[in-house]
Amino acid sequence: MDCHFGDAAVYLRPAMAEYVTGVVLPFGGGTPAAEDVFGTGPGWTLIEGFSLRQSRYKIRKCFSCMTKFTTIAVFWQWYLGESMAWADSEAVITRIRVPKSSEIVADQIRAQIVRGELDEGTFLPPEGQLMANLGISRPTLREAFRILEAEGLISVVRGSRTGAQVHKPSVELVARYAGYVLEAQGTTIDDLYQARLAIEPSVVRWLTSGNSGAATVELRNLLAEMNTMIDEERLEEFIDHVEVFHQTLVASTELKTLTFLSRMLLNLAAKHQRDFQKRHPRSEADRKKSVRAGFNSYQKLVELIEAGQIETAVEHWRLHLRNANATWGMGDEGQRVVDSLGG
Repeated sequence: MDCHFGDAAVYLRPAMAEYVTGVVLPFGGGTPAAEDVFGTGPGWTLIEGFSLRQSRYKIRKCFSCMTKFTTIAVFWQWYLGESMAWADSEAVITRIRVPKSSEIVADQIRAQIVRGELDEGTFLPPEGQLMANLGISRPTLREAFRILEAEGLISVVRGSRTGAQVHKPSVELVARYAGYVLEAQGTTIDDLYQARLAIEPSVVRWLTSGNSGAATVELRNLLAEMNTMIDEERLEEFIDHVEVFHQTLVASTELKTLTFLSRMLLNLAAKHQRDFQKRHPRSEADRKKSVRAGFNSYQKLVELIEAGQIETAVEHWRLHLRNANATWGMGDEGQRVVDSLGG
């Protein structure tokens, strides 16, 4: 092995140290600090007596006598601006993964769906036609269909004479997977409601600053429906529409990114609220009082937005959310991990 790296030192991975004599111990975790490149940087063991300043013969000999090792590390002096490189007795070759034919076919169909070239509800050509057009086998096509079906982009009816049906990317599906990530990360209910508290007051400020347009008309129509639910004592339906009100409020901005993030949070919050009510049942009278208070707060918010009272509207909605957060996070409820599965 030709070595032209100048000042450097040869280190072994800690797992390999048991095979080496004359090494410097002990070692911890991590990688060598800049000042330790020639010493015993944490996590690495220096091979005493061998550095790249020595003759190529000795370096070659060092490599040849260490056939048990799959990899060694060569660290250049960091102050020279060099980087780390792994070296074997032979050159390192990065493995290249070649996509399978089914993945390439799935990529092509997915791109057509996402770009709008294939509309919602339309059907792909029959299998035989696709196989002929793409020059692929039936197993390859069906594997591509399985990939797209798992992503919710097509649905395949077994035994149907028509092709697979196309579906646009679903916000609900993506939000569900995002929920899985949040749950896997141990995200708590308190964390969830704090995120909502960061979003919605800003939305209220934006709408009240002359951007409401037809938003308040839609919100008032929704409130009229919710008022009827209270009058007819359809309280469960009203509680479900609380999420709809929040979604409609954020969607009124017509900002798609913000609307998507809000919908994801609200879906998880709604699951928590349904479970919360099962764990903490209340009397019918208390429930009626609670939903009426919530309705009055929604109505006041719309009035403040229409009146253009920016600071009052923002402060009102911030207080509303804090009170709601305190209710849904009471006791140890706020420390519960979000439930994306609804179990």
